[in-house]
Amino acid sequence: MDEPSIAPSIAPTIALVRASLFFARSIRAAAELGTLLDVLCSDDDLAPRRWGPAVGVHDPFERAAVLTHAASSTDDDFRLRLRRVAPLAVEIEAFVGPAGLGVVALEIRGRIDAGSAQRLFAAIDRTATCLPLEFGAVDVRFEVQPTATHLLAGGGVHVGTYVKWGPPAPLARTYFGPRVVALVGGPTVFDHCGGVVRDAGGVTIVDLVDAPWTSDPVALRRAQARVDRSLRLLGILARPAGTARTIAGPRWLPPPAPEG
Repeated sequence: MDEPSIAPSIAPTIALVRASLFFARSIRAAAELGTLLDVLCSDDDLAPRRWGPAVGVHDPFERAAVLTHAASSTDDDFRLRLRRVAPLAVEIEAFVGPAGLGVVALEIRGRIDAGSAQRLFAAIDRTATCLPLEFGAVDVRFEVQPTATHLLAGGGVHVGTYVKWGPPAPLARTYFGPRVVALVGGPTVFDHCGGVVRDAGGVTIVDLVDAPWTSDPVALRRAQARVDRSLRLLGILARPAGTARTIAGPRWLPPPAPEG
């Protein structure tokens, strides 16, 4: 990944925070889903006001109704959508993906100042660590941002792509769960990756820069190129092979399929 040649951005106000969290097991069971809901509902910015099993279905949020819906579903057809519209527009989708991974995708839109962004990153941290985590990533988009500075093309990290080929290039914040950390030989290998690294209960968290919500598009994109070069040496990141093909890193092993 080459560093971009682009002019500095004008306004570093964040307009979108998007998180993709892949948990190490299904989130449909009452215990796991209940834990996830408790964490989301305890946060003033993320607490859902509406819910539904499909697009366009948004009843007033009731925890018991959500758990009943999950209990009547299977992992194959379980789908949950949560929403709130103020003070920020929040959309949360949860389902069970390939290899039985529990998937939670969060999308927060609005004029997000630095203080609000810091709270959102902390809330996503709490969500990411409330259940055993496989992998996660947080992307940001700014109100004024050239396409060349986007950290990730398209919308979010796709779980099927992750399972098959491994993690993408690092985003503003990236979470490596214990299984993935073990693939590369332990958490200390991240210490010299060029990012800001910390541990959260066995999850290794890598930020491109310190407090990424205070940065700007150009600085984040340049930091991504630097950190990506280092992490790619670990052999687990997905690798582009031509313009329309991706291959797994040489040390990547997909998560095992669930038993039964």
